[in-house]
Amino acid sequence: MFAVLLFAILQGGAVCASVDDCRQQAIDAAARGDYESFHDFAWRAVQKGKPNDPALMYLLARAQSLSGRPGDALVMLQRLRELGITTDAAIDDDFRRVRALKGWAEFTAPAASDIAGSSTPPTPVPAPAPAVSAPPPTRDAGAAAPTTALTFDAGSLDPVGLAYDAVSRRFLVGDRTQGRLIVIDEVSHHTVILVSAASADFLARISGFAIDAKRGDLWVASTDERESALHKLQLVSGRVLTKVATSRESGPVRFEDVVVASDGTVFAVDAAGGRLFRLPPGAREFEMAHEIGFTGARALAHVSGNTFFVGTETALLRVEIGRRAASPLSAPRGTSLGQIGRLQSYGGSLLAMQQTSSGPRLVRLTLDDDAKAVKRLEVVDDDVASETAGALSGETFFYLARNGAIRSLTVQ
Repeated sequence: MFAVLLFAILQGGAVCASVDDCRQQAIDAAARGDYESFHDFAWRAVQKGKPNDPALMYLLARAQSLSGRPGDALVMLQRLRELGITTDAAIDDDFRRVRALKGWAEFTAPAASDIAGSSTPPTPVPAPAPAVSAPPPTRDAGAAAPTTALTFDAGSLDPVGLAYDAVSRRFLVGDRTQGRLIVIDEVSHHTVILVSAASADFLARISGFAIDAKRGDLWVASTDERESALHKLQLVSGRVLTKVATSRESGPVRFEDVVVASDGTVFAVDAAGGRLFRLPPGAREFEMAHEIGFTGARALAHVSGNTFFVGTETALLRVEIGRRAASPLSAPRGTSLGQIGRLQSYGGSLLAMQQTSSGPRLVRLTLDDDAKAVKRLEVVDDDVASETAGALSGETFFYLARNGAIRSLTVQ
């Protein structure tokens, strides 16, 4: 490993550990005006990320333009358009070199399908988060501190999601690599497999799950990046009760998080199309509940009624079904609200599992009276194993820390 890093450094290549690390280093390089490094790290992010990730492709196009590669940037913008993605390159000053190219006029000319009329509007791609230096987040010394609920042998667990069944006193954790759900007994700390990908007919990747405590059900979201499904399991046994998959007419759908409302309605957020899907009790087909207007959604929190919060790659949004477009929450200058993998709403605050360049962390977001702005971000714990492994049960928030520790935080 050292030899690989040394070779990369000697060759002047960008060295970054993960797609999130590459993205953050690219944004930092852009902020200081080092556009060559911006390009190198953005390119590495695309290489390490998922194929045809619109947000990463747009980041690279911006880097190509600013680093003196406008022709490459135009090619990348064309690829985005072929994927049905619209951008703000026509007005963004970072793309002025691209707009000066002879090929720009042809690129902006309406396609034949646009002239004829298309029934499916393109999906916007969010701009990268502003590259500003964030002030050190505060830590509330008077707030309740997390405590360790239990420890277990995590082994090679690649965690995704976490839930707590208060009736059986068991924790559920997903294993992304193995495509299975495991159960950890709160008393004995023993772990067993609840269900596997083969037995539950999961798609390629488990992306999230939520407990319906009133009905004793477990809802699991899985995806293969183009199609997604919700699987209804019996919570106590893991027996599969129902599977509902998205239709081809919906286009690419990538569920990343799921919540259950008090009436049993299940909601899932779609990262690919920027949509909120709804599955009413007993239904066998999804309803498209709301067009969020932002791709890259990762986290979903139900507040009450038709009000939700959605975390995306670059922003935190307030969504009100049937009323208006999603509204990004404002925050103090330099405070990043992107890269939130899980969200929970309580009182006038949010608990968020957030990925950063130094790893995942748990933060508390204090909202204003209208719940339209974040007044303060406080770091609760930065010793976190995954930005997706956290859930609220009653007045206790449980989350997975490093080294197989499940911690609890009492909310008020």
